[in-house]
Amino acid sequence: MDNRPVILIVDDTPENLRVLGNMLESEYEVRIATNGIQALDSVRISAPDLILLDVMMPEMDGFTVCRQLKSHPDWAMLPVIVVSALDAPEQKLRAFREGAVDYITKPFQADEVVARVRTHLQLSRFEDLKREVDERKRAEMALLESEERTRQIIETALDAVVTMDATGHITGWNPQAEVIFGWSAAEIIGRALAGTIIPQSQRLQHEQGFRRYLQTGVSRMLDRRLELTALRRNLEEFPVELTVAAVQVRGEQQFSAFIRDITERQRVEKELRESEARERRLNERFSLAVDSAGIGVWDYDIVNGVLVWDEQMFHLYPVDPEKFSGTYDAWERGIHPDDITRANMEVQQAIRGEQPFDTEFRVLWPSGEVRHIKANARVVRDAEGNPVRLIGVNYDISGRKRAEAQREELQLQLRQSHKMEAIGTLAGGIAHDFNNILGAIIGHAELLRQSVDLDEAIETSSLDAILHAAGRATDLVRQILTFSRRSDVIKKPVRLDLVVAEAMKLLRGALPAIIEIKQDLAPCPGLVLADAVHMHQIVMNLCTNAAHAMGDRGGLLTVGIGAVELKGGEAWAPLNLQPDRYLTLTVSDTGCGIAAEHLDHIFEPFFTSKAQGEGTGLGLAVVHGIVQEHGGGIVVESEAGRGTTIRILLPQLRDVESAGSIIKPPSKYPEGHERILLVDDEEPILNVMSKMLTKLGYDVVARDRAAKALDLVVGDQEHFDLIITDLMMPVMTGKDLRRQIDEAGISMRMILSTGYSESLTLEKAKELGFGDLLRKPLGIEELATRVRRVLDGEV
Repeated sequence: MDNRPVILIVDDTPENLRVLGNMLESEYEVRIATNGIQALDSVRISAPDLILLDVMMPEMDGFTVCRQLKSHPDWAMLPVIVVSALDAPEQKLRAFREGAVDYITKPFQADEVVARVRTHLQLSRFEDLKREVDERKRAEMALLESEERTRQIIETALDAVVTMDATGHITGWNPQAEVIFGWSAAEIIGRALAGTIIPQSQRLQHEQGFRRYLQTGVSRMLDRRLELTALRRNLEEFPVELTVAAVQVRGEQQFSAFIRDITERQRVEKELRESEARERRLNERFSLAVDSAGIGVWDYDIVNGVLVWDEQMFHLYPVDPEKFSGTYDAWERGIHPDDITRANMEVQQAIRGEQPFDTEFRVLWPSGEVRHIKANARVVRDAEGNPVRLIGVNYDISGRKRAEAQREELQLQLRQSHKMEAIGTLAGGIAHDFNNILGAIIGHAELLRQSVDLDEAIETSSLDAILHAAGRATDLVRQILTFSRRSDVIKKPVRLDLVVAEAMKLLRGALPAIIEIKQDLAPCPGLVLADAVHMHQIVMNLCTNAAHAMGDRGGLLTVGIGAVELKGGEAWAPLNLQPDRYLTLTVSDTGCGIAAEHLDHIFEPFFTSKAQGEGTGLGLAVVHGIVQEHGGGIVVESEAGRGTTIRILLPQLRDVESAGSIIKPPSKYPEGHERILLVDDEEPILNVMSKMLTKLGYDVVARDRAAKALDLVVGDQEHFDLIITDLMMPVMTGKDLRRQIDEAGISMRMILSTGYSESLTLEKAKELGFGDLLRKPLGIEELATRVRRVLDGEV
């Protein structure tokens, strides 16, 4: 173990840290800090023996560090030597005012630094030794005075005597106190009374009363005989009789406590009181417990067939006390018809001694209310062992039954929530990896398409098909994320008929063959500004609900697209929609329909009329949320047994002819000649993005690890105009790379890219120091535009 003195060197110049470290490391353990904040953190973790502190540092200068150290009671005596290149008298004077013990001017000599450090360490040790000697002298004097006071008090004491000074610390402890409490005088003198023999429950009251006496001279405890509890050394709490007196010894306020252990006396008194009142107390407690718990007590005379109930039993059964016949039949008539046979059988089994009578059954009231009753009974037998009486209790457990049912429902919802969360986590992982794959496919396809000379008779339809399929795959990823609640809403002009047709293709294979599907998807009369993935989810949820409504009987599912012009005061006005032209999506089924009492609740989360395990009640709630988010409305027409029609209204987008194609012909993209460092651990992405950037004219250097990229930027000081880095990479992430470059003091434009991140937004990326956020997959046009914008300082 290294027992050498610890020297903390604080300097923002690496060369100064190295030089001072070399001077001192042979004789001392050296720690370093590159700024004031690190220095304070280092001291908090473990205080050094001496600090060499530079004055001129960013964020927090040496004077401020010294001031904060000296203001802390634990570090006030820590010697600080200020090191500075400034030799001005006012600088030195300020250093000493802030608490420094010495001032060394740069450039410094090794012998001078070592000598001054050694000198101040010795001075610090001498100060510590002096303080220790002074403290010992004070303790010795206090002990002598304590012994004198103790002798004066003990002469008049017959019980345990404890003395305390005005600070609340024990100054006297006689032999009887050692016997009672288990502490020797040497162990306890000087310790706080409140923390030793006063129980935790009484300490606050003791401390408040003690302070009040010191301030006002008034106390409710002085010169009185009190019965309290005290604490032995083994933490046993026991009763004591206590008398406290205030005395003056040599002009100082002292308190003497005369203490008697009354454990045995109280035990005898307690046994006597309990013996006199035990029967009465038991009766009272039993009555109170029965009344409070709503317990009914009954006694059945088996031999004579007489049944006696207490008052509480008439609150449990639908029986009028004035008409109670006092027979077994009176009890039996109150039980639910479905439970009578079982209850009778269990009574007979108990009487025969086959099993205890411990059961549950239901009681049916004339109003139709059903209550759940818990029943326990004991059989009383005569000297020959024959059953003569059955004595028991009943109590209402309906509340517990309801709570159990609610708990089961909540557990079901919790399991569903956990399942959705797990699906969401899986979806995020799939999205990340699949977007990387799509990024490579789209990038290479676009590069190949760019290389095709359109003037030549070369067939490009295959490339168009690849890009179209990749676009559909990208949408499919977004559909998965939407289902798991992990996607952002991206609204674009959408052909609603195309989205519905796409969804119906997927549904056809998923729905039972007994369900006939009828589609009315004539070309849409207009567009809506919407998230296509969310529109897809609306269709899936509505059609799935319709299929469940038709069940095993099958039926007709009709899906149609249309348009409607809403004007003020029309029948759909309750939807709260502005007068305008709307596109409509209508889904109808011939299923069981929706009961009138359920219509107002169908869009509430977790509401469902299906049997347990057949649905979560989230489908229509999700649809409602999406429609509201898109400024639309929902109309539901349904009647029990006659099917359901749900019509979705979405605002039609004006002045747009068509949504256009997702495949754009090659065009002239923004180019450049700057040097770009590309960082990504996925080799296909690294390859295709390198090719795209090179095709755009840039000088590209690629690395598959952030640490390799950091070595290029910081270690070799190579010049780059821009860094494009992936977010999630082994060992060091893209965010870590940004932070390391910043800490190295290098100004660098950077773009962050990701296949998927649930929490990362463009705003958060910019807060981290990135100029833009690229979401994979991306084509050459988006890459070219976004890179150019960052290089040109437009973002």
